[in-house]
Amino acid sequence: MPGARVLVVDDDGEFVETLQSTVGDFVELRAVTSGAEALLCAAEWDPQVVLLDLLLCDTDGFDLLDQLMFPTFRHVPAILCVIDGRGADTRLIPFTEWPVGTVIRSAHPTEFLTAILRAAAVHTRPTRPLAVYG
Repeated sequence: MPGARVLVVDDDGEFVETLQSTVGDFVELRAVTSGAEALLCAAEWDPQVVLLDLLLCDTDGFDLLDQLMFPTFRHVPAILCVIDGRGADTRLIPFTEWPVGTVIRSAHPTEFLTAILRAAAVHTRPTRPLAVYG
């Protein structure tokens, strides 16, 4: 039975398929391709972790990140931003005081799974800060 509920917000279908085939046996994945869908799914499904592509075609990723960090729904999910460049690490997102984890898109599946499971482990924290990973 799958473990953590993970919402993938990414418009790269190949990346989503790769995640499903590599970590889908260990976590329950749902994928959406837009910011509006992400907010609806997060409110209805209560994911523990959100894997967020900051470079969505229809939505400013930082605006969406802000909305996910200050939700009107039940909780604040742990957030891991999927980045394309080098230097996955914990970063302070501009104009906030909360660190958000980052994962490189080309990371090995075990790195993704490890980051997801660590994020899910701290999901139960009722208040900030969000998950911190490198």
